Amino acid sequence: MKEDVKRVLRLEQPLKIREIAKRTGHDRSAVNAFLDRNRDVFTQNAAFEWSLAEEQELVVVFSDVEWLTVEQFETALCDIGSPLESDAGHIVFRLTSRLLIDALARLLAISNQVADKGKAVTIDLSSCKDKASYLSRIGFFDLLSPVITVFPERPQTSLAQIHRGGNSGVMELAEISLDVRNDDVPEQLMERFKEVAGEMHVTTMLTMIGELFDNVHDVDRNNSVTATSTTAHGKARPW
Repeated sequence: MKEDVKRVLRLEQPLKIREIAKRTGHDRSAVNAFLDRNRDVFTQNAAFEWSLAEEQELVVVFSDVEWLTVEQFETALCDIGSPLESDAGHIVFRLTSRLLIDALARLLAISNQVADKGKAVTIDLSSCKDKASYLSRIGFFDLLSPVITVFPERPQTSLAQIHRGGNSGVMELAEISLDVRNDDVPEQLMERFKEVAGEMHVTTMLTMIGELFDNVHDVDRNNSVTATSTTAHGKARPW
């Protein structure tokens, strides 16, 4: 119940008990008793409305480099500690530079995982606001949990939905869902490979991609993200 109530109050507060019970789906008397027992986490005002008490914040600041690699991404997390295991109720990922695709995919994954645990998550793009449109174009915001805050703001329109598949030179993110198997994803990866490498190694690549795709469904409990991106020379594109 604790994470359900936190999630509701992060979206809107203060709220009366009856509204919290309605939005969480829990019994009103149970919610009332729960809030009363946890006044160190939740506070009540004179109008008998409940809010979250001020939460500890963990800020992850990544290196200010031209392109952030996955190694530098992981180093930043190791230096400050795991956002998933932290006692902080609010996790802020502050970006100051462009991310290579593997680092970008990990940012998407860790952000969604932390939010799924009921913590507040903010992705701070204030130092690189010009990158928001590109993230929208490749589908980053489409796959980012809607409860996550994007600062200064999340784009209102998805450029990925408008232009998806229209430019083979642009990286696009796609979800590998465990709920509904979508074999279009490995097929799209194969098409991108053929554009760069031709038909010579198609059979080998099809086997490898198919096995990786199957492994995600066999062992991964969380939805995964894949992406393809090439330049004219077959090099990975950053953002």
